[in-house]
Amino acid sequence: EALEDENAALRQQCEREQQEAEELSRKVQEVKLEKETLAKLGRIDILFISIDGRWTLQHPDTIRLIRRIGPSLVIPMHYDVARPEEFSSLAKRSFRVKILNKGVLLVSRKTLPPEPEILYVRDVRL
Repeated sequence: EALEDENAALRQQCEREQQEAEELSRKVQEVKLEKETLAKLGRIDILFISIDGRWTLQHPDTIRLIRRIGPSLVIPMHYDVARPEEFSSLAKRSFRVKILNKGVLLVSRKTLPPEPEILYVRDVRL
């Protein structure tokens, strides 16, 4: 019985955390990058973006944001607490997705991809 009570408490905690994450996601979505703001930022070559899909942006919103910003290279972050294959399956519809197989990434404007590319920089299974 104590185990059932503990499980029920954990389920309630998970539900509260999920609701909080969804509310935060809605708030983040309300903050839109206007053209004027993007113009002030200028060219963004490399974008580091969270792909957890819960606490920051939902995956479709992340894809829309990447399209809006238009970087050459996108480095996913926080996929150790999420499922990178979920984001990648959606991202592959719009972008080339690659995994860096070496420990160093050397980038210059000359070596940036001409179209936005998603690049995982550590060992990940997709």
